[in-house]
Amino acid sequence: MKILLFSLLATCALAQIISIDIGTASENVCSGSKWGSAQQASMGAQTIRYGPTVNCDIQVPNGTYSVTLRFRENRGATPEVDWLGRPIAAAGPGLRVFAATVNGVSTGSLDLFILAGPQKPYSAPPLTVQVIDGHLRSSFVASAGNASVSGIDRILIPPPPPPATALPKFVTETFPINSGTPVGDLGFIALTLLKTPVPDSGMFINFQSDNWWESVLQFIKPDISKTVNVIPPNFSGKLQIAYWSLD
Repeated sequence: MKILLFSLLATCALAQIISIDIGTASENVCSGSKWGSAQQASMGAQTIRYGPTVNCDIQVPNGTYSVTLRFRENRGATPEVDWLGRPIAAAGPGLRVFAATVNGVSTGSLDLFILAGPQKPYSAPPLTVQVIDGHLRSSFVASAGNASVSGIDRILIPPPPPPATALPKFVTETFPINSGTPVGDLGFIALTLLKTPVPDSGMFINFQSDNWWESVLQFIKPDISKTVNVIPPNFSGKLQIAYWSLD
């Protein structure tokens, strides 16, 4: 149990484990009969709340929680009598079977005698649940004997950090230019880029012929169509555009 809780703490930074001892909780929190006292709980003993059905409603802030339910099979392996001399039946497999559900997430069928043995504690695997209305609702419904619960531990899982901002990449594209390249009314040719340029970023426009280079730095505000307008030189060759993109 300690290893499990420390592991959860390691993965949930700044998370805090909040425990409720169900056997001593208010009737406004949990239904069912009580076994054990607050004094016993303060000495480390596990009290329980039991009955054919036990319902708990704990007010908590909205969020995602890791919930660990704690149990204890309080009956022994052999028949006993209580302090009033009344007989107490022995525990055994199949005599106390129930399922627990927390905000719609179920543990499945639980048999504490099989899972832990008589008069021994048992903690169910943690359940990850969502709280959207300020209530952590737990129900324990028996299919044999009485359901029971000793405690509910909860950890508010912090939301994940926002995704990291993508870093721009430097992209280079090359377009052929020749006498047959159509030119618009204002002397522009419209080029459609493969990537989306970073708005307001500078673009290097390079014209290459067989025997010379001309480099021009233009600041272009490309639209979402990825189209840029460039005035071509009067030669046949290649036009190279280098720019920053987030794609």
